[in-house]
Amino acid sequence: MRKWAKQTLAGAFTYIISTPKELVTTGPYQWWVHPGYAGVIAHVTGLVMLAAVSCSHPFAITVCSVAFAVALVLLRIQDEETMLAATHHALWAAHIATRWRLMPFVW
Repeated sequence: MRKWAKQTLAGAFTYIISTPKELVTTGPYQWWVHPGYAGVIAHVTGLVMLAAVSCSHPFAITVCSVAFAVALVLLRIQDEETMLAATHHALWAAHIATRWRLMPFVW
């Protein structure tokens, strides 16, 4: 998911939150507002589950680690959405009204 999102953004992709000239609505962005971040969360979840298998409390370690990763991603999403709303106004509001932000059927 992360790779697909990054490829769709092409030259507009940066690791630092920056103002895009236009909103991308193709590829995974036709269904999600933040497909790259959804991919990061899925990736972290899988890695933590693999690493936690040999621990004495794999479920607790997985839940705590994934919750921490989700919290960090949500902080970044908040900063990004604030910037996008200030830049694209009504277009941004229409964009997020028709897409899942991070996880289908949840948010």
